[in-house]
Amino acid sequence: QKNKQQQKTNEPEVDVIQKESPLKIELNKINLTNLNVDYGDEISKTFAQINLKQFETKINELGLDKNKFDIDYINLKDAKINANLHLVNQQSTSNTNTNSQPFNLILNKVTTENIQIKYTNTAIKRAPQGMDFNHLNFTKLNLDLRDFKMIHNEIEGSIKSASIQEGKGLNIQQFRTDFLYGETQTYLKNFYLKTPKTLLKNQVVLSYANQNQLTNHPEKITISADLNQSKIGFSDILYLVPDLKNTVPFNHYPTAVLNVDAAVRGKMNDILIQRLNVSGLDDLNVSANGRIKNATQPTHLFYDLTIQNLSTSSKTIYQLIPKNTLPENIRIPSKLSVKGKAKGTTEIINTQLFLTSSLGNANIDAKLDMRKKDAEEYDIKADLEKLDIGTLISHHELGKISAKFSVKGKSFNPEKANALINGKIIAAGFSQYVYQNIDLKAKINQGIFETKVDSKDSNAQLNLAASGVYKTDLTNVKLDGNISTLNLKKLGFYADPLNISGEINADFAHLNPDDLNGSLHLKNFKISDSVTVLPIDEIKLTAISSAEMNQLNLASQIADVELKGQFKLTQIGDALSQTINEYYQFQESNPSIKIDPHQYFTLNATIKNDDLIQRFVPDLKHFETISLNGTYNSDENKLNLEGQIPQLTFGENTIEDGKILIDNN
Repeated sequence: QKNKQQQKTNEPEVDVIQKESPLKIELNKINLTNLNVDYGDEISKTFAQINLKQFETKINELGLDKNKFDIDYINLKDAKINANLHLVNQQSTSNTNTNSQPFNLILNKVTTENIQIKYTNTAIKRAPQGMDFNHLNFTKLNLDLRDFKMIHNEIEGSIKSASIQEGKGLNIQQFRTDFLYGETQTYLKNFYLKTPKTLLKNQVVLSYANQNQLTNHPEKITISADLNQSKIGFSDILYLVPDLKNTVPFNHYPTAVLNVDAAVRGKMNDILIQRLNVSGLDDLNVSANGRIKNATQPTHLFYDLTIQNLSTSSKTIYQLIPKNTLPENIRIPSKLSVKGKAKGTTEIINTQLFLTSSLGNANIDAKLDMRKKDAEEYDIKADLEKLDIGTLISHHELGKISAKFSVKGKSFNPEKANALINGKIIAAGFSQYVYQNIDLKAKINQGIFETKVDSKDSNAQLNLAASGVYKTDLTNVKLDGNISTLNLKKLGFYADPLNISGEINADFAHLNPDDLNGSLHLKNFKISDSVTVLPIDEIKLTAISSAEMNQLNLASQIADVELKGQFKLTQIGDALSQTINEYYQFQESNPSIKIDPHQYFTLNATIKNDDLIQRFVPDLKHFETISLNGTYNSDENKLNLEGQIPQLTFGENTIEDGKILIDNN
């Protein structure tokens, strides 16, 4: 009994001793030379060979109970390691013991020299290109690591030098940095990374309240980054991330070297760009500074940028933008450069930009507020210098334009807009003529508009004033003007010398040709060539349209015409052509042309003998008034035309008491 009692008394003491005195391993120095290991396990398909010339270390502490390890130095030299493992599922199945001590590691110095490591996971197929973490072949691994610490989730140290080569293309020629991953800061300082195509240097510092912000609130992180005269080889990026090979810009520039010189400060959601210089993609050059807020939130984006230079070419732009981004008719200048300032959001824009290009120059000063649909506000000033609009929009009749414009107002919707427009065309090419010295003024208010054109061009001197209402379509259109001279030959509209001058007045309730209501009045007109001046009496055109009737009346010194019935001006000509083509093929029929039913008209016209006709038909010596009367019905496809020619002399031929009769009944 005494022994049993003594045994009970001693048992707790053993447990206490075991708890207070766990297993301890004390090592000081280890030195291994010329070590060869060949290991194989057929069951797990694990094979390894290690050929080691020199390994030495000094251990200050191995605290297994506290997960605390303090190593003075590790020196590994001239080693070859070849490991083949068969790891089908590499997902970690270990459970973290939340009650265990945090892992603490101190490495005062680690050096490796002439190390070769080959690792193969035989369960995974070899990747065709790029970094393959299941198949690694490091032919060179040299490292000088100092003052490394991993304490309480913080990691820091200093890589004095490193050089790494991997068989599939990685070639880090030089690498050094001071690094820290801490509770409130992460950085790479004195950073230097060099490969055959990449050079990164200087520092990146991230500051935050706690490590939780790194993943959950990146917008609150403060960054301070400097990349001085650095360059990035795209081939190095594709080695690490080969899936990028089919994405812009790597798909067109897989071997490009991007030159970067940049310095940024501030929070991730409020970045101050002290400098940004980028080049290397063909002739792309970017030089800018400024501030960007909320870059990851487009609805709250704010930017304030100064662009010292943004220059490139059409070739580079087409390589960088997705296909079909631009309309087919838009052409980008072969060379272009942009300088200036841009400030605002996705809805508020304030820019002062100057564009120089192979297709002309433009100076744009624009303020836009697009926060409210149909109530947008804008104040735009544009100074264009020999800008080749025709080439830019693929319009062969348009040429270069030099002009100054200003537009200020509210709403882009013509029906709701209230705006003022002022412009001066210094020179503008159209149809092989360059118009010069034209002033434009316009205003619009809730669809009601007024426009004035004052042209002092020597071959197109005129003053025109137009007004009207735009509500879905144009109504109440009025035009008043005076044409001092229009030189049709110089302007490219007529082959022989021909000048026109006169006054014009128009008033139309609608401009829809199928619902035309209004009048056109020309007076005091003169037509002249280089020798003769021919005055023209008044010309009046009156149009009346209703649901029951259409009527056109023309009164002039050369002809009076009345066309009356139910018809559409946009269709009646095609309808007549189809009828005539049944007998005479003047032109090929187009079956796709749509012609509405129930169209008809009566025609009454007289053609008067006037010197003006003989000016254009010189062989027409004389004739007495010709009368024409006709009818047409599109449903019945019937055409009737009767004419009286009392007397006509054309060249050496004379007609007396002539009659015209056309009837397809």
